[in-house]
Amino acid sequence: SWVPSRNTVLELEVESAKYILRHLLPHFNHLMSFELWELENVPNIRLKHQVKNVRELCDTCTTTLFNIHLFCPRCGYVICMDCYRDRLAGFVSTGLADCSDGSVHNLTSLDTCVTIP
Repeated sequence: SWVPSRNTVLELEVESAKYILRHLLPHFNHLMSFELWELENVPNIRLKHQVKNVRELCDTCTTTLFNIHLFCPRCGYVICMDCYRDRLAGFVSTGLADCSDGSVHNLTSLDTCVTIP
């Protein structure tokens, strides 16, 4: 993927920047309010350092993980909060992949994790 060098100057006109912020800010605020609720209401959240140059994906739906997600402490299986909530609410009937030790993952066996820089 393309990465700007230190000498690259990226110019963005003020009106273009305002347009981008005006359209993205409501979505970002929604995402952050959900994350804050999770941090306040989920016990025993584990911290995990972000891996440089690695984009983490949900092992169930392949969506890029924003921050809070669940994982199996035995095998590292990762599930995003949307997949977790959909299964918890019964919207999705398919199960999760099996653990590397042969057991079946279930929602209660997964730990909540926050990625930190």
